Amino acid sequence: MHTPVLLKEVVELLEAGPDKKIIDTTFGEGGHSKALLAAGANVLAIDRDITQISNFKLQISKGSLILKQGNFRDIVAIAKAADFAPVDGILFDLGLSYEQLKTGGKGLSYKNMNEPLDMRLDDSCVTTAEQILRQYTEKNLAHMFMHNAEEILAAPLAKHILIQRVGQEQLTVGWLVGVVNSVAKSNPRPTL
Repeated sequence: MHTPVLLKEVVELLEAGPDKKIIDTTFGEGGHSKALLAAGANVLAIDRDITQISNFKLQISKGSLILKQGNFRDIVAIAKAADFAPVDGILFDLGLSYEQLKTGGKGLSYKNMNEPLDMRLDDSCVTTAEQILRQYTEKNLAHMFMHNAEEILAAPLAKHILIQRVGQEQLTVGWLVGVVNSVAKSNPRPTL
């Protein structure tokens, strides 16, 4: 299991202990939840990736654990449905886990350039990254890259994707890496 960074500090900051209700909004491999439970807290753990939840096995000696598959944007509804309110603390540890990158199959890493561009952490989400890259307009792609990734080459990247996606049977990790590299080489970033 991955050991979260600043684990001790997080447990202390959240004042985890008996009768405390804490929501772990990004369960991942369960490292934070396990430490919070060991301190005696009651934990509602949420993760988009059902694989992360179903792979978690833990002997719970203190506290209680409720595992829910979902998105932290729905935290209020999930907490109400689990009768887990009011709460004493909420933890957001944003990012991907090494296990998600290592396992593969979703197009999240460079490990396999032939993987399809799925990129969904929640398989109940209908739209894949490939569908977005195929269906979005140049303007929508540029907006997404600029506002979600703060990419300074958002406009040329969007334009190049539109050109390169024509005639492509499947968009793969390798295809996207090639498109990004092509745009990066043609548009050197400014230096100080």
